[in-house]
Amino acid sequence: MVNEYKRIVLLKGPECISKHNFSLFKSVLASDLSLGRDNQEKYTTAQIADIMEEKFPADAGLGKLIKFCEDLPVLKKRAEILKKERSEVIGETSLEINKQEAGPATPTSTTSHMLASERGETSTAQARTSTAKVSLWNSGGLAVQTGRGDSSSPCSGYHELTKRKGMMKEKTGVKKNKVSKEPDQPPCCEETTARCQSPIIHISSSASSTIPSAKNQKSKPQNQNIPRGAVLQSEPLTVRVLTATDPFEYGSPQHGVKNMFHATVATVSQYFHVKVFNIGLKEKFTKKNFITISNYLESKGILEISEASSVLEAAPDQMIEVPNSIIRSANVSPKICDIQKGTAGAVFYGLFMLHKKTVNQKNTIYEIKDGSGSIEVVGNGNWHNISCKEGDKLQLFCFHLKTIDKQPKLVCGEHSFIKTPRRGNAPKEPAKEEGHHQVPKQVMVLKVTEPFTYDLKEDKRMFHATVATETEFFRVKVFDTALKSKFIPRNIIAISDYFGYNGYLEIHRASCVSDVNVNQTMVVSNTLRQRANATPKISHLFSQAKGTFVNGEYLVIKKTERNKFIYYGIEDNTGKMEVVVYGRLTNVRCEPGSKLRLVCFELTSTKDGCQLRSGRHSYMQVINARR
Repeated sequence: MVNEYKRIVLLKGPECISKHNFSLFKSVLASDLSLGRDNQEKYTTAQIADIMEEKFPADAGLGKLIKFCEDLPVLKKRAEILKKERSEVIGETSLEINKQEAGPATPTSTTSHMLASERGETSTAQARTSTAKVSLWNSGGLAVQTGRGDSSSPCSGYHELTKRKGMMKEKTGVKKNKVSKEPDQPPCCEETTARCQSPIIHISSSASSTIPSAKNQKSKPQNQNIPRGAVLQSEPLTVRVLTATDPFEYGSPQHGVKNMFHATVATVSQYFHVKVFNIGLKEKFTKKNFITISNYLESKGILEISEASSVLEAAPDQMIEVPNSIIRSANVSPKICDIQKGTAGAVFYGLFMLHKKTVNQKNTIYEIKDGSGSIEVVGNGNWHNISCKEGDKLQLFCFHLKTIDKQPKLVCGEHSFIKTPRRGNAPKEPAKEEGHHQVPKQVMVLKVTEPFTYDLKEDKRMFHATVATETEFFRVKVFDTALKSKFIPRNIIAISDYFGYNGYLEIHRASCVSDVNVNQTMVVSNTLRQRANATPKISHLFSQAKGTFVNGEYLVIKKTERNKFIYYGIEDNTGKMEVVVYGRLTNVRCEPGSKLRLVCFELTSTKDGCQLRSGRHSYMQVINARR
């Protein structure tokens, strides 16, 4: 029984909650689990489960986990799931327990079966012994995947269709029992029964008798129960992952809480929104990753990937080149005026600004707005009174257009998701990216220098800029001065095909920068703006690593010319430092009492301490010159 408790803790506990809540859990139980404050974050879910089993031998810490979930409003549903699983373990007979301990070759209990299906995991032995894998699509249709031995599609025919308690019973490998006909209990993995708009289609008793062996399944795929309007795509399709949300819960404790996530993928000619009902595939849906999918459903341009689908890493010779135009199209939000003209039941995705929030007893009305109009978004369930305020950006996934009170409105469905701005402190340092980046990044221009000649011999010119997303800011070197017309403060642009090097994003061609939708908006907080434009204190520079590049404005208190160099003494209220200038920048006339704006100066070490030294791409401007 303790082993069952640990399985619940491991597969239905921390593994199914967000990283933030898992960190809270470790902090709350740090004393009970003897976790050091400095290394709490290093512990994985498996390690925490092992420690809990050791510290709480009676129930492997399941009671502690339930108490923690009950205390957090966002995890109350998770607490109900854990209590339900615990009650099932307590109510099992010794015979059932013996069957569980017999190994993966025998049918598992309802508890362990549901746990494995929720995380999309089975043992290695199951993957090896299954010659054919059968699962039910989220809308009730039957799909077949022949023996790939792939842990990303883990449901075997026996374990996916047998031990759903109160629905099916099995004594041998040949299944002759009738499937329960209750509408809220389709005979398949809990994770794969995500309900769609179409009614759930059940397998009749005669259909269940057609699943006695993997051999029959392989020779005759069962695709007759695909929901209306959906098409089963069995041919492999190689795509590039553009975006993916974090996994989230949907459903209810009464009908079963499940997990899924949304993603956007693209081929060489088009992009797709994707619903992924196997969160064990989250690692494969990593931005810029290439994957090959098959045995998935396609309905109204949206792909649905369940336990029955195959998702594999693409081979090197299968890599595809997705045009930037396709990527840009995938990131563009529809205009609200176009949404209002849509047909009832149409599904929409997009990023919109929250204009007004009205909290009612049973739902919340989020009025979103762009340059073309406004529309109300009706949120209930998980999306009732979410943490957001007017002026925030809401990323909507899978919202349905409906007419309510003779007005078009976007209404959340079972698979809807809202992503809100990240909460937390704005970064103090610029974000760093390394290497070549082709995927467009939408940014707002915050600050720009004038173009200048950095190579006098070859007359090469450039300018510097500071840009930001809604959560971080970047330093940019632009080597095509024709782009100066696009780098206008507060302008929103998309940059692509750029290089990250030494803390800067480098843009070398005009084609790397494009305009975005004229109605596109971006909310960059005042705090983020201030930190992006802030001058670091001199005392702070002394603690930075050598080789760091510095931007800032400082008061000049001393000037010394020696050989081909000019040495400036600068100070602020925290200390003093030396700035060394050579080459073209020695022509800039600056005297003590003036302020110098330094851009891209490198922090170096000397015998006496530290100094800022000009380089090939440095820029210097005199401001507030002494009169």
